[in-house]
Amino acid sequence: MNRRASRILTVCAGAWLLVIWGQSCMPATHSGAESGALLTVVQRLLPWMTDHILRKCAHFGEYALLGVLTAAALRCVVGFALLFVLGTRLAYAEIFGIAAGVCVSMALTRQWNARALAVVLLCAALCGGLYHQSPMYRNRQAYAESVSEQQQSAGELGASEQETRDALYRKYQQVAVDRFGLEKVEHAFHNSTDVSVIGDIRLTKLVYCRLLMAELPVTSRLFGFELEATRCQGAIFDAENDFHGVYYLYGLTGLVLMAGFLLYFIGRALWRMLREPGKACTLPVCAFGMAAVILIVNAYFSASVLRRPNASFYLSAALAALYCLTVRAGAAPCEEGASAS
Repeated sequence: MNRRASRILTVCAGAWLLVIWGQSCMPATHSGAESGALLTVVQRLLPWMTDHILRKCAHFGEYALLGVLTAAALRCVVGFALLFVLGTRLAYAEIFGIAAGVCVSMALTRQWNARALAVVLLCAALCGGLYHQSPMYRNRQAYAESVSEQQQSAGELGASEQETRDALYRKYQQVAVDRFGLEKVEHAFHNSTDVSVIGDIRLTKLVYCRLLMAELPVTSRLFGFELEATRCQGAIFDAENDFHGVYYLYGLTGLVLMAGFLLYFIGRALWRMLREPGKACTLPVCAFGMAAVILIVNAYFSASVLRRPNASFYLSAALAALYCLTVRAGAAPCEEGASAS
């Protein structure tokens, strides 16, 4: 691809990204009105079309087009922009983690690319400078305002501190209170009256699983409990954090096996890089290593990396590439090793 075509595709990808950002910032009422008007037109050709199917097709189409433009342009700017507009704290933090990883990778391999490094650092600096305009910041501000309003109204729930705390837990932890009792739930949250803590959905699921595990036999700590046990009153309290979820569903046995699997590939790659840094420590190795670390960090702080095939596939590919480029490359070419196995 020549430079002119590459620049055009980059501009198109950036423009389309701005369109997606604008759509995501649109109020729900305006978005619903737009989809309703489009649905009326589409139903003339496809009478079976529904609003749900139309919106899913629209989301798939806009991100598929963005993926095609991004893959064709191959510009890290678009990648940083995607992390910026995603709107989560972890994605925003990964911008600076990736920038630091690129610097460390170039330093370890001594393969400096001044232009690429300048682009990466400029993108990271721009994302940092636009912190107060980022979707993540707006989301956090909206959440903080909502929690502040709920915290102010919490004082009206009871005359005393104990009555207020009991009322808060019955309001935000009704299912857990019915299942385990008010005293156990309050103790699990350390008698906190902070609405941001009591109303945290992810923490609620972890607390529910911890209380459930405490009721079950010791064998459950070794082999876990069934997913059905996390269902209560129509709600599912399966732990979102992957490593916690592996422990509660598969016990210490499953957690040790999973951790051992990950540490094996990473440990073998690190050992090879330490023994022969000149041969094993290359930019592709650092890139796949950084991808694996980012995915594992995501697995700890969020969900659906280790226990969902649509995300664990990428972790498996990163670990396989890391192993092939380091351990396999030391004994024989990767193709020969694969054919021999």
